[in-house]
Amino acid sequence: TPYEYVVYQLTRQARDLRLNDWGYALLVNETAKEIFPHDKNARTLFNWFILTKSGYIATVSYEGNELFLMLPSKNVLYGKSYLQGKENKLYAIDLDGGNPQLLRAKVFQAQHPEAKKVMDFHVNSAPLFNGASKKKTVNFIYAGKTYSVPLEVNTDLVDFYETYPFVDLDIYMTAPLSAPARNSMVVSLKKIVADMPISPGQNREAEGVNLILRFVQTAFAYKPDNEQFGQERYLFGDETLYYPYSDCEDRSVLFAHLVREIMGLEVVGLLFPGHAATAVKFNSEVPGDFIRYQNKKYIICDPTYINADLGMVLPDVAGQSAKIVSL
Repeated sequence: TPYEYVVYQLTRQARDLRLNDWGYALLVNETAKEIFPHDKNARTLFNWFILTKSGYIATVSYEGNELFLMLPSKNVLYGKSYLQGKENKLYAIDLDGGNPQLLRAKVFQAQHPEAKKVMDFHVNSAPLFNGASKKKTVNFIYAGKTYSVPLEVNTDLVDFYETYPFVDLDIYMTAPLSAPARNSMVVSLKKIVADMPISPGQNREAEGVNLILRFVQTAFAYKPDNEQFGQERYLFGDETLYYPYSDCEDRSVLFAHLVREIMGLEVVGLLFPGHAATAVKFNSEVPGDFIRYQNKKYIICDPTYINADLGMVLPDVAGQSAKIVSL
C-alpha cells in the first residue's frame, strides 16, 4: 500500500498542532473514522498499520470477532487492561474512548522490525487548537487586599485532556500551561507579585510563594473527584481553570506550575496517604516544616490547606511520610 504520503501528512499535521504521542494516535484514529465510519475492526487495523509505519511499536489482540489495538507505554496506565508481549507490557487502547477488559484475548506477537518507538504520555508543549476560549475572573485576598485574576482556557484543549488515560502525577505537573492560560493568569499573577509591597526584613521569595498559595487555596472551589467526575482523576493545569471544582492533586499541579514559572523555584510533589501537596526549594533560609530530597531542603507548601502559609502541614497528615514526585 502506498502509505508514505498519508504518514507524511499526519506527522506534519501533528507537528503543526504540537501533538505528543497520544495526540498523534488520536489524530490517526480520527482519520480512520473518516475512512471506516461503521467498521471498528477496520479502524483498529488502520490504526495498527499507520502507527507501525510511523515508527511506533503496536499490535492487535483478538477475542471472538473483535480486534483491540495494543500499545506499550513508557508510563503506567492505570485501569487499563493489558497482556504481556515478548518484550513489553501491551495495553488495550480504545482510541474511541472505551476501556476494553480483555478476558480470553490472544495477542498477535510479531513486531515490525522498523518500529522502535514506545508511546510516551508526557506533554512537552501544550497542543495548539483553534477552538473557542472560556474566560472568567477569580478573586482572592492576601494580606488584607483583594486581587482579581483573569483566566482563559481553550475548550478544545480541555476536550483533548479529557481523553487522557490515568497516568502518574508527574506527567500532569510537568505539562506546560497553554498560551491562553499563561497570557491571562500567569501574566496577571507575575505583575501582582512584582508590585506587592515588601516590608523591611520580609523575604520576597517567601511572600511571593505565600501569595500564590493563597490564590490556589481560595480562588477555586473544592470538591473531591468522586463527587465531580464519579471517579478518581487528576487534572492538567488548564483543566483546573476550566472545571468548577478541583481537589488536592489538581491544586498541587497548578501551584507547581505557577511557582516554577513566576518565582523560578524548584518544586517537588508530595503524595501523603489520601492527600497531595508540594514542597519548594528556596534560595535563602525560610522557616517551616520541610523535607530533604537529594541533599536539598524543600519547604512544605499545601495548596489545599486553606489560608495556610508555607511551612504549614495539613494536620490530618502531619507526621506521615510522603512519596516524593520529582519534576
